[in-house]
Amino acid sequence: MIITRAITRRQFSISAGISFLGLASISSALNKPQELHYYSARSSWDGQHFINGFNSKGVSLFDTTLPARGHAVTVAPSSQHIAVVGRRPGYFIYILNAKTGDVVSKIKPEKNRHFNGHSFFSADGRWLYTTETDFEENCGMIGVYDVENNYRFLKEFLTHGLDPHEILFLSDKKTLVVANGGILTRPETERSKLNVDSMQPSLVYLNAEDGKLEHQYFLPQKLHQNSIRHITRDANDTIFIAM
Repeated sequence: MIITRAITRRQFSISAGISFLGLASISSALNKPQELHYYSARSSWDGQHFINGFNSKGVSLFDTTLPARGHAVTVAPSSQHIAVVGRRPGYFIYILNAKTGDVVSKIKPEKNRHFNGHSFFSADGRWLYTTETDFEENCGMIGVYDVENNYRFLKEFLTHGLDPHEILFLSDKKTLVVANGGILTRPETERSKLNVDSMQPSLVYLNAEDGKLEHQYFLPQKLHQNSIRHITRDANDTIFIAM
């Protein structure tokens, strides 16, 4: 059963802000208590863009310049690196030192691709998975990048839908869950929605090794214009979605 509830943009912004602050990396040092670190993309009034790191006391740790507006931040399992993805359509991922904000690597999308705002590290930290769009073929893709080889592009596979947005692993550490937003866009028209009448968002489960489709779930037809964007899970692998 799907339950929907209308909320205002202000209510959403408040709740979303709390969620973003929940993206914490716990870093510990010898003989010192653990300190929570938080990361958030921000923009200034004069149109500059940054990724800001700060601690639980509100003290800024760094403020690193980005080439364009950022979207989501992913923390590596080791807590040594964070990955900052450009807002869709994005053309950069910055890998930063999680403590200092220094840029340690930059990822550009492959030909005819752009990033869709989110990434996720494998549980062992070996691979970085990203949601992308192939705008030549109009299809969603997952890109896989080799962390130990300076985040070199390794392979990709289909998401079986348009506009993949957030991505995460189930507790088995082998299954990827992908939110296919279902919205068709083109680089030349940026974020303009080109298929509102026919869009088909879906929730997809993929084998993280070979991209094999394991499950795909669509919304009821009356809800097909609710783009599935952000997802999270509980300890029982129940998936919660924001549309």
